[in-house]
Amino acid sequence: MSGYGVLWTRSVQPPEREQIDALAADIAHRGPDRTAHIVHSGFALIHAALDTTPEAASQIEPLKHPERSVWLVTDARLDNRDELLKRLRSAGIRWPLRTDADLILAAYDVWGRDLVRHLVGDFSFVLVDAAEQRLLAVRDHFGIRPLFWAARNRKVVIASTLAAVANHLGHPLKLDEQHLVETLAIDVRDQSRTVFEQVNRLPAAHLLEISAESISARRYWGLNDFISPRLKPEHAPAALREAFDQAVRVRLRSTTSVFCEVSGGLDSSTVFGVSKLLHQQGSGPVVGGVSLVFPGDPVADETEYIDAVHDRWGDIHSIDGFASTHDFVADGRRFFEPVLSGDLASSISGYEHVAQSGSRVLLGGSMGDQTMIGRGTVQRDLLYDGGWRAIRNAADSTKSRPHRYLEMVRPLARAYLSKWPTIDGWMRKHRAPSVSVDHLTARALARLRASEADIAPSGPYGSRYHSLTEGHNRKAFELVDRSAAAAGIELRHPFTDLNFAKVAASVPEHLYFRGDDNRGLHRSLMADVLPVKVAERRSKAEFSGVYRWALETGFPTDDPMPRALERRGLINRAAWRHMQKDFLADPWASEYVWPVWTTICLEHFVRWYEETY
Repeated sequence: MSGYGVLWTRSVQPPEREQIDALAADIAHRGPDRTAHIVHSGFALIHAALDTTPEAASQIEPLKHPERSVWLVTDARLDNRDELLKRLRSAGIRWPLRTDADLILAAYDVWGRDLVRHLVGDFSFVLVDAAEQRLLAVRDHFGIRPLFWAARNRKVVIASTLAAVANHLGHPLKLDEQHLVETLAIDVRDQSRTVFEQVNRLPAAHLLEISAESISARRYWGLNDFISPRLKPEHAPAALREAFDQAVRVRLRSTTSVFCEVSGGLDSSTVFGVSKLLHQQGSGPVVGGVSLVFPGDPVADETEYIDAVHDRWGDIHSIDGFASTHDFVADGRRFFEPVLSGDLASSISGYEHVAQSGSRVLLGGSMGDQTMIGRGTVQRDLLYDGGWRAIRNAADSTKSRPHRYLEMVRPLARAYLSKWPTIDGWMRKHRAPSVSVDHLTARALARLRASEADIAPSGPYGSRYHSLTEGHNRKAFELVDRSAAAAGIELRHPFTDLNFAKVAASVPEHLYFRGDDNRGLHRSLMADVLPVKVAERRSKAEFSGVYRWALETGFPTDDPMPRALERRGLINRAAWRHMQKDFLADPWASEYVWPVWTTICLEHFVRWYEETY
């Protein structure tokens, strides 16, 4: 993990030194090991390094091509190094290729703009070709590493953080109300927007190209690239396990010991267990675990499952999630974006423990549901895949539980209707948000409906692709990335490994099921690393109580009303009062958790904006 900043004047004039120093200061926290920059006619590149892999210590950036006037800054970890090195050598590259930055620069030499199609890993980077007067900025397939940019008066600024770009632009900045509405509805549809109209986010799997004459962004990878031939049923389980072991193995590449987040759930326990197994086999460094516990909260605390993992593997340090406090208002001001996670204070305590233990790498279990089952739209894939027996068995086994039965039937109905193009188009335009939007005004809802809904594409790969690429998950990755970076920690997510995700999508859907259990294959496939108690677990933790605690300890309580959002015509006060009352009366009213939390976060951020700008 690293940070970078780029100033591009689109002329022969170099950027001003004061601007370079300011941008370097804004990204310095992402790279405490060393900071360097170069100034050229027309551009400046700044890099702040945090060494997390054996090769990174010898990686000096900004990096110049050995034979051409091409420069590069990266925030990257490539996971297909060996394969890529062979292909580059076969293509005639002869200069030393030691670091990930070397490989990226050589890939540009061989494939030009198409280099990104040959890269696998977590990355964002900016490449400047001075001879061609061209700049390329790239973000990885699932948006794990951040990239923000802005253009004003023929000048461009690009950086790893939103705050760095916003600070460079200075006054005046204008709030993007469309993005505010989508955030309030937990339905981020346009992933290029940020809270400020003038600051852009480069979406996942996109390439930004800038020349003296034009600026354009294009998607380089999508659903068609995600699709692979269906695996034969007899080969699929072994292929899935092999792909996951490899996804963990490449993420254990580290200069220090590695930690894993262990919640006691199926996914994080799997990551920890496989990491431990690989270490025992000599394929990885020493691995420790860090867990958050919430004593006294019967639906959030997972101590009994964490203890089972500890008994199986050992080396887990537990942190009381309620012992940490956090100033969410100050955090929003620091990062120039509201904090949309109520358990962030607890997570930061985990990041700090990992850093204090001498480690710089933390593996997580995020996106396991999305990769393995595609969330609630897995039934759509079953329908297209012809898995009628699995559909029937799952539906029959849930009839006695109305809530589960509705979860089964609704996606099937949507999948059936979406086979007709006209209906599918209407659904894209009018899809209902996933949470209550009763607190939004008619004006806000009109803004939401004005943008096309980002629903899962039709077909057997649609649900996984959608779950892995939808906007709300992308923002969540940015949040944890910036918080971990502040502690000097690089987060890595095996379930977002590109090759593993493609293999998981290629497994025939019915193989995942054991009756109505769509994680049945996972449980049996990982039986050697999962404690029996965790493997047999069917419940999930619910964090409504944690979010209520965070509201009480992390925000001022003198005026909880969203007055600033109401003045902007986005929130209906009467509806908000009703929602807040219901949430406070029942802290486990999960349907109101996200609307209440998000509204309060945005309210305080908008107030700060109005005071500042």
